[in-house]
Amino acid sequence: SVLDAGNLYLDAGSAWLAVFRDFPLHTFTLHVEAPKDWQIISQGKRTDDATGFTFDMPHRQDDIYLIGGRYQRYSKDHDGIEIVVYLHEADAALAERYLSSSADYISLYNDWIGRYPYAKFAVVENRWQTGYGMPSFTLLGSRVIRLPFILHTSLPHEILHNWWGNGVYIDFSKGNWSEGLTAYMSDHFNSEQQGKGREYRRKALERYANFAAEQGDFALAEFRSRHDEASQAIGYSKALMLFHMIRNQSGDDIRSEERRVGRVGGGGGGGGGG
Repeated sequence: SVLDAGNLYLDAGSAWLAVFRDFPLHTFTLHVEAPKDWQIISQGKRTDDATGFTFDMPHRQDDIYLIGGRYQRYSKDHDGIEIVVYLHEADAALAERYLSSSADYISLYNDWIGRYPYAKFAVVENRWQTGYGMPSFTLLGSRVIRLPFILHTSLPHEILHNWWGNGVYIDFSKGNWSEGLTAYMSDHFNSEQQGKGREYRRKALERYANFAAEQGDFALAEFRSRHDEASQAIGYSKALMLFHMIRNQSGDDIRSEERRVGRVGGGGGGGGGG
């Protein structure tokens, strides 16, 4: 946890809230009083009043995050979803790039998977050089967020985690499938759209061969999180190749047929993960 005159970061590891083992998931309404020049970020929809900020999260969560600091806030509405960018220093051009790209990727995944599950998506600049994805927001390091390729690599990856991992949760006792699926549907998909899907898969196989194929290999069900080159090669590269194999066996026409039947039958798309 971080708590000082200029920064606030709290999560479950900070022990700032009681933990009830029999009730690991919870909804919440959170009201925060803060200095007038501070912005506060948490999950859920934010409303402001004279005393501070209130966050309403109707979807069950496995953690509650609280981030704060002297941020510049930029926002736009996109199809009923609030897109927000928080920067340490004013930079309207950078904010607009993230607002626009976030809206585009949310629209893409809405069409592909189902309705985005949260009321907002926020990109939050972080003093640590991170790429963390939490429900309804992502923390990107101050240097990371200014790299031009992040808009089309880390950003869609973290947006997609709102469906896989932060929408549909992971039972870690049976392995972490979300990183491989997210990598396949964001990083690999973007390469595929540029005609570079084969090259992306070749590099994924090279990473697996170099770091995990012999001494470092283990079953996908044993992957929890990446902690070295071998674990990343399995949890991301090996896993995404599994999803590519499943796709090749099932074919792309299934999705097209489902859309056709949905249109004929008048059915609407389902909601996001819960």
